[in-house]
Amino acid sequence: MNRVFPRSLRPWFAPLIGAFALIACSYAQPNSTPPNFSGIGSPGDTTTSRVGGADSGAFSLGGSKKNDSTGGGGGSGSCVVDYTISNSWGGGFGAALTIKNTGTSALSSWTLTWSFANGQTITQFWNGTETQSGSNVTVKNLSYNGSIPAGGTVTGLGFNGTWNNSTNAIPTAISLNGTACTIN
Repeated sequence: MNRVFPRSLRPWFAPLIGAFALIACSYAQPNSTPPNFSGIGSPGDTTTSRVGGADSGAFSLGGSKKNDSTGGGGGSGSCVVDYTISNSWGGGFGAALTIKNTGTSALSSWTLTWSFANGQTITQFWNGTETQSGSNVTVKNLSYNGSIPAGGTVTGLGFNGTWNNSTNAIPTAISLNGTACTIN
């Protein structure tokens, strides 16, 4: 069942819906073993779901990824970044990011970098500290989400931004602490 939400509110509701789904699932079977939430992380981290496509009129599963016609790519480093355009409207868009440390060493802090190819700008970022100079974007962890164990994931990162209403390509290269990541 799809629920229609105003486009401007969708980026805010996506993390909440994922969190509510986790809570609902944990209480759905009263005699079952409770779910293991040990890999979720620190306060502020949320489990996200990809919500709403760029052309979607309803709040539904989907989204733009690197396999779409918008571009994408990436390296073969010890990290994977999920970059999903969760919503798009005239002159603006929302995106969700997930970082996975596929390496064998834990990270005590992280810095994510990429460049936009089509003049996009970030207007609001959550669960990270973002700076942008021209097309170059740098995002650093906050105090509660800096540690990523080997095989661990940071979720709940996202932003709202502007685009030119013509092309909103997903970055073709994203690096974590200077190492090229695979982009999903």
